[in-house]
Order: sequence, then C-alpha cells, then structure tokens
Amino acid sequence: MGVLFVMVFGRAVYNAPLYNVPLLIAAFVIISLLNAGGCAINDYFDREADAISKPNRPIPAGTISPAGALEYTAVTFVIAAALALYTNLLAFAIVVFVIILLVLYSPVFKRASGFLSNALIAFAVSLTAVFGEALVLGQISYLSLSFVPVLLAGSIGYNALHDITTVEGDIKAGYTTLAATRGTHAAIIAATFILILPVIFEYIPFILRIVGVAYAIVVTVSFVPIVIIVQSLLRRPGLANVSKQDKMLSEVIWIFLPISLLAGAFLP
Repeated sequence: MGVLFVMVFGRAVYNAPLYNVPLLIAAFVIISLLNAGGCAINDYFDREADAISKPNRPIPAGTISPAGALEYTAVTFVIAAALALYTNLLAFAIVVFVIILLVLYSPVFKRASGFLSNALIAFAVSLTAVFGEALVLGQISYLSLSFVPVLLAGSIGYNALHDITTVEGDIKAGYTTLAATRGTHAAIIAATFILILPVIFEYIPFILRIVGVAYAIVVTVSFVPIVIIVQSLLRRPGLANVSKQDKMLSEVIWIFLPISLLAGAFLP
C-alpha cells in the first residue's frame, strides 16, 4: 500500500504518479519487510494461542522454530530501518516507531487491553499513508493525514472482528481482547459499528481534493459488500459465520483499497 500512497501524493503534488520510481521501489521493499517482520514476531508471541486456534501456523506446525522467527524478524526490521534511513530522517523515524509498536504489540499491549492493542496496531497501519508522504515529500501534512481516519477505523474494526475467530486461544494465552473479556456478542456489536465509520471517513481525501471523482466512485461501490457483511454478522452471530465474514471482509479490503488508490493516482 505504501507504493500506492506514494503514487497518490505524487499525483496530488506533481501531477505525476510515477515521477520517482526509486522511491516507489523503496516504499514497496520497506513496507513489505515491516509486514513480514511484524507477522513473524506476532507468530512468535502467539504460538501458544495459535496451537489451539490456528495449529497450521508456521510455529505450531513446526515449519519454523520460535528462535528462527525472532531471527527473521530482526533481519527484516534492521533492513527496513536502514533503507528508510537512506531516504530521509522523517521516514526513518516513522519506521522505527512502527517497529516499536510491532514488537510491543503482543507481549505488552495485547495482554493489557485488547481494544488498546487493536487501536495501536491500527495506528501502525494508518501510518502507511503518513510514511508514503514522508518518503516522497519529506513532510507530514493534510495529504496523508486525510487517509488516517479511514485506515484507523477500518483496521480497528477488522481486528476486533478477527479476534472473535481466535477467542479460545486468546483466553488460554491471557490476551484481554474484547471477545475474550466481554463475549463474542459484544465484540460483534462493536466491530460492526466501527466498520461503518470508514463509510464516512473514506470521503475525506475526496472532499479535500487530494483525489478525484474516480476514487469516490470506487469507495462508494465498496460500501455494498461492507453493508452486506455487517448485516450478516448481526443476523447470524455464530462463530462459523463470523469466520466466513472475516475472510470476506479481508478480501473486500484487499480488493477495493488498492483499486481506490490506483483510481486516485491515475484518474481524475
């Protein structure tokens, strides 16, 4: 996603989405490394819970050892930070901050408060837009901050919903997620409410004229599957349907978010 945000800001400022290909490559590599390292360290700390909820994950399945996961995490984080430092100090500072959040996510925040951990990891996700502007323009302004609310709300809602699918393992591991502490029904109500917020927030970049009508059309179309998912969750709150809608929501996000950003970068 970092690459797409770089394109959007390049279009907004220079009217040239592909004006700096090396920065596009840097954004792709750095974000990919952060994502890979974040997944690895999360698997390390969640190995006990995953042994119950997701036994096919790499560590419980024996594909990789816990020590190997930590080594992989260290390598990816170090390379990501070094590449960011090579671009500019602001981008480096953002990457270091995100790394700290990812390292503390499971062992500290997730045990202290499930909602707090969801909010913090969502904040890290929302910094993808901020990082994109820092990388391409060396600054943080309304250009990237306009995307933060939709990324923040969408990620919080998705994580709150996803936690329901792993509630059994989370309880055993001592994670205080909303589903583990208040029950799955309360978690579904909270997740569905939060998932409606991006419907409003997605229009902020359009209202500020950072992106054009094509972007607005794509995000409007994306509301349809989101509303269907929310209705399904409220009507059938069973675990099987929650797992199904969780997968569908992930697909909707990974389909419509890139398309909307591409539309914002290349179309009026």
